[in-house]
Amino acid sequence: MGRSKATNSRLRQRVAHRLRDARLARGWSQEQLAAALDVSTQSVSRYECGKLALSLDLLGRVARVFGTPIEVLVGEGPAGLAPE
Repeated sequence: MGRSKATNSRLRQRVAHRLRDARLARGWSQEQLAAALDVSTQSVSRYECGKLALSLDLLGRVARVFGTPIEVLVGEGPAGLAPE
């Protein structure tokens, strides 16, 4: 069975907040993160607002860029993201 729209929305918002927190913990601009992920700055903004969901591939790239497990980004692990 698929997830409900409400569950997907909550997950997308949780990932959005964790992505923004990770970026800010590093002191990065949206432009810097966009360059590291090879996406547009507009896409980063939409990911951080929860308007656009990250693909699994992109979620993996985010985890690698920040050196954190995917579980932390989706809210299954501790929220603490160490600055670089």
